[in-house]
Amino acid sequence: DYPESSRFGDDEWSAIPEAAKRMCTASISTCEVMGPCGSDDQLRCIRIVSDSFLYMQVRLLIGSCCAAALGVVPLDVFKRALEGNVSVDFMEYVAPPIGLVLHSQSTDNEKAPWMS
Repeated sequence: DYPESSRFGDDEWSAIPEAAKRMCTASISTCEVMGPCGSDDQLRCIRIVSDSFLYMQVRLLIGSCCAAALGVVPLDVFKRALEGNVSVDFMEYVAPPIGLVLHSQSTDNEKAPWMS
């Protein structure tokens, strides 16, 4: 069972000042499962596109997706957390770095001209 009262709440999120929320928020524009990678049916390629990534954001996203898919985290709680409507502590579901591979990255040259 997922202990709702100790894990998330609207009150905690609404108490955070707007400036602090903006500093700890990154918008993900695309997140899709691309299917099996190579010949191994156990591997999945997941494409995530964002304007920026926060510390451990991808590991938290992948781990919490797995927890929601397995029914450990209620799907409605997971959806509300993704929408940014509630603060949820998913730290126990962080995916280990082993097995996560960054295939590519790109930079918007308009936003970071020094990177080109």
